[in-house]
Amino acid sequence: MKYLSISVILIFSLSTYANPKTEVLLIYGDSISAGYGMSKEKQWSLILQEKINKENLKIKVINSSISGETTSGGLARLSQTIKSIKPDYLLLELGGNDALRGYPPRQIASNIAEMIKIADSASTKVLLMQIRIP
Repeated sequence: MKYLSISVILIFSLSTYANPKTEVLLIYGDSISAGYGMSKEKQWSLILQEKINKENLKIKVINSSISGETTSGGLARLSQTIKSIKPDYLLLELGGNDALRGYPPRQIASNIAEMIKIADSASTKVLLMQIRIP
């Protein structure tokens, strides 16, 4: 979590200083990002927003994660989510539930690639959170 926070803050600090508007980071993941079973103060998305605020960066974090989400489910709802939120950045954290359910890695990769295309077509920059699938 420490390295993710530092990386996200560094990425955004460069663009934030050049751009005075508040940018939107959409977190789009599964239970890890939704904070399933955790108290609010321990959820990484809220900790990230606190760190961003502390650095006085103009970034609003919106968490649209759903516990149990798969890449197929994420793909099915992404276009509408991007249309309604209009994020500048999309942080994808999906694939773990696909692996738990035994979905083929090629299908997981295909779904993620499609989500990246959807974001690109909306001029939304994509950040991927790595999920290692044995």
